[in-house]
Amino acid sequence: MSKIDFSRARTLHRSWRTKLKPFINGEKTLTPEAAFYHESCEFGQWLYSEGMLKYGRNPQMRKIEKTHARLHTRVRELMEMKKAANNFGAERVMEKIEEMSEEIIQLLDELEKEETA
Repeated sequence: MSKIDFSRARTLHRSWRTKLKPFINGEKTLTPEAAFYHESCEFGQWLYSEGMLKYGRNPQMRKIEKTHARLHTRVRELMEMKKAANNFGAERVMEKIEEMSEEIIQLLDELEKEETA
């Protein structure tokens, strides 16, 4: 994978993350599928096509995949808490989502270092 591919992957994920809070607050910045399902967001589409084809054998990629799937599960949990007016719980879940999102970026950075060394 070239530096451009890793940069694109990070950009796709960061773009989704930027759109998440407005989506949670009722804006139509993401489709429900892109918010709730890890295969449907743009980063997920990259991950399960180009990313896995080139680097699916790398353990870092498996960590990215698992963290990414858990992140989208948390988004579904967050929306359920918002519907139930559990704002405290929703805030805690949002913190976890942000942590997982940063972990994905860090794992991409580590993968890039390994693969371009």
